[in-house]
Amino acid sequence: MVHKGGTTMGFRMIEPWKHPRKVLWFRRRVPKQFFALMGRREIKFSLGTTDEEEARLRCVEENLKLERLWQSHVPGRPLGRELDYRQTVALAGEFYKEFVERHQKNPGKAAAWEASMARDRALRRLPHFPLTLAQHRRMLFGEQVEAFLKSWDLTLAPKTFDTFMQEFLEAKAQAESVLVRNAKGDFTPDRNSDRFPEWTPVSDEQRLPDLWKEFVADRLVSRSTQKKYKAIFDALAERIGTDDMSVVAKHHLSDWIAELKKKLARKTVKEGYAAALKSFFGWAKRNSSPRLRRHGRSADSMRQKRL
Repeated sequence: MVHKGGTTMGFRMIEPWKHPRKVLWFRRRVPKQFFALMGRREIKFSLGTTDEEEARLRCVEENLKLERLWQSHVPGRPLGRELDYRQTVALAGEFYKEFVERHQKNPGKAAAWEASMARDRALRRLPHFPLTLAQHRRMLFGEQVEAFLKSWDLTLAPKTFDTFMQEFLEAKAQAESVLVRNAKGDFTPDRNSDRFPEWTPVSDEQRLPDLWKEFVADRLVSRSTQKKYKAIFDALAERIGTDDMSVVAKHHLSDWIAELKKKLARKTVKEGYAAALKSFFGWAKRNSSPRLRRHGRSADSMRQKRL
């Protein structure tokens, strides 16, 4: 599997490792590019069973969790946008409209569209184990979805991408059913097209690059502080899978601080990470849009807790 940024990853099947105490364990070396992310070179833990068949199943499940985590943290992978569900369905509606408009004047033969629909249904019914259903869809239909998103100059955050893929496939099936009717001489409007809400173009105003420039200029941030703070906010964006700061919620900040306190010195967390979050989101609360101001309140409540 080749990811953006030139990193190649392959799905590995991991067999349970027999611990001297007979309990079966999960054991896997961490790829070099993820040493910093994982903080170790090898991952091993008990699978909590001595039954070999059960251990194999648990091994696959744990391995998939790791693969998913690593896939979402491939170096160089563009950070994507988070969309709410309504916007996700609306974007699928834009694909639907484009697809129908592209073929409606000369829809060709109904049998061709029926065959396409049948092929997609058959692919979606294929057993997906040991992949998750979302991974299975990405493997089968990812290129189609990526091509559409590229035409719109959009990159979606991993969770949004998976939700959109499901809606994309539903929209495609709906569009092809319309073209089947068109090919048979029936051009009555598709009543179900009204199910797609209106698409609202996404803005860059709340994305980290634009906000960062405003913050630095407004607060006259020194170069040394810029370097330190920017690394922290790049890490936050990488952690949540998007550089859209309007989606940052209280739990994103508090959970991260809690994890950092387990790994780093108290002073480092308080004077580094917490100070950066307090400064940036406090500024956002005072100066940015209402949607981002609520995350300034998240920083307020976080810093009120004892660090």
